[in-house]
Amino acid sequence: MTTIAIVGAGRGLGAASARRFGRQGFDVALLSRSQERVDALAADLAGALESSVHGPVAAVDQLLPGLRALGRGTVLFVNGGSAARPDPQVAGTSIAFAGESAYAQMLHEVLAVEDVHVGQLIIPGAITPGHPRNDPSVLADTLWAMHTERGAFRRFADDLDA
Repeated sequence: MTTIAIVGAGRGLGAASARRFGRQGFDVALLSRSQERVDALAADLAGALESSVHGPVAAVDQLLPGLRALGRGTVLFVNGGSAARPDPQVAGTSIAFAGESAYAQMLHEVLAVEDVHVGQLIIPGAITPGHPRNDPSVLADTLWAMHTERGAFRRFADDLDA
């Protein structure tokens, strides 16, 4: 069975993604810094998923060897708008997201020849339940499309100026 590892799993986008990929038959690995948080999330999702695994955060570098050994897979990064347009009001995340974006784009280019797709979803603004483009379920559908379509490296959930 195929597994999705949701690193930094929470009740919003992480839970929506677990449900979305779970509906497609994926095993779901919920990973977070807080074991209590991930245990609570796993309990909330128990009826919606056929199976799940949960534990502490694993670095992407720990997940890549398995994907490379399989010769296929998808790694999706999710960042805020400051990953694509630095903002001095959020300088810390602008710098961190820029580094993560560069790392992810390099992975995208290097791993494509091994049939491992790496993509990045940029979410301008806040993840907001009920928002037409930034609702957790809508974003989870976007992540599913990125996984199945395996297109370009970066996709925007909404306009950067939204």
